[in-house]
Amino acid sequence: MEAETRPKKEVPRFTYFNCYPGRVIGGTAFTCTAGLHRPIAGPVEVSIASSNNAVAQPGYPSKITIPAGSRAASLQISANVLPQSVPVTISASYARTGRSATVTVLPAAIARFGCYTMDLFYPQKSCHVGSGYEVGLLVELTAPAPSGG
Repeated sequence: MEAETRPKKEVPRFTYFNCYPGRVIGGTAFTCTAGLHRPIAGPVEVSIASSNNAVAQPGYPSKITIPAGSRAASLQISANVLPQSVPVTISASYARTGRSATVTVLPAAIARFGCYTMDLFYPQKSCHVGSGYEVGLLVELTAPAPSGG
């Protein structure tokens, strides 16, 4: 009698992981994508972690689920508002294979700056006013200001 052999179950290979864009302004999000070497029969969960949760923290649950029949899936991660540029490494692991990507979180920058007189509320790049006029300043940032200003 011949021994019955079962086909060996192949574990999908975790072949790539990236996060983009590589530089984001705090208060916005970036996208991380995990991929396998081929489409799969069942869902695969790739664990995600941040090197610094104060900079960027994956949501709960901290995983990317690659659905059956797919090779890849993505997850958005929010970057926190910071007063200076800080790199953060996002790590992914599946089946004893780890991969990582680094994203730099930037502070809010000045998007628009101008001044206006109280009788003309249209921001100007420069204001020429005479004595006795009130002048206001407008500063618009690319993201919310960090706590404490």
